[in-house]
Amino acid sequence: MLTVAQAVLVVALAALGAFVQGATGLGYGLVVTPALVAALEPRQAIFAALGSAFVLNGLMLVGVGRPHVRRDGAVTVLAWALPGFVAGAAIIGAISKSHLQVAVGIAVVVAVLARAWHPGVLPAGPRRTAVRATAGLAAGLLTTTVSASGPPLALWMDAEGATAREFRDTLNVLFAICNFVGAAVLALGGLPERRTVAVTLLLLPGIVVGLVLGRRVAPRLAPVTARRLALAVVGTTGVASVLAGLL
Repeated sequence: MLTVAQAVLVVALAALGAFVQGATGLGYGLVVTPALVAALEPRQAIFAALGSAFVLNGLMLVGVGRPHVRRDGAVTVLAWALPGFVAGAAIIGAISKSHLQVAVGIAVVVAVLARAWHPGVLPAGPRRTAVRATAGLAAGLLTTTVSASGPPLALWMDAEGATAREFRDTLNVLFAICNFVGAAVLALGGLPERRTVAVTLLLLPGIVVGLVLGRRVAPRLAPVTARRLALAVVGTTGVASVLAGLL
């Protein structure tokens, strides 16, 4: 089982990740996964991240009324995610913990840099179709390797000019689908261990507290401030993960 220090760290990061996601719409997986990878075997860490994130996605949609989901393009994105899930599951089974920590950190930092760059709204046509396919494939691959489908999906939503409500609700519906399917694909190679289930349950109180605080803060944050908060927190965890894998 986790040491006391590890348990405190993962619960604290789960709360922080849920706070960031509650305030900005995404960020939980990117914050909590590096700590889980440091504490568990790689596949088990991703199981815990996906399972706890799935619970968070459901809670994010509670009390918001009927979700404002941007259906245009969502089916295309999810279809392209399927081969990504399978490829990611193959990769996670062949990588060491230290290598995964570095990979997680690099993926997080790259995601932050990509998120910081806003490409503008793309007109309908081949470029928009290509963005949907790329976002779906990347989301699937990142789900089963680093539990981080958020950045490519967020960039896709940005590229299509989604409203703030569409952005938040659509992302959490897609996150829930990706997390569920990703965990199911990983389970084809072996079910999560009892220890992993226990760690996942351990994260839930922190998730609830962080989400409540994040949703209270969200209405007071200007869009620019919310984006900067998410990028700062997520970027710091990415750098920390790279350093932990190298040291």
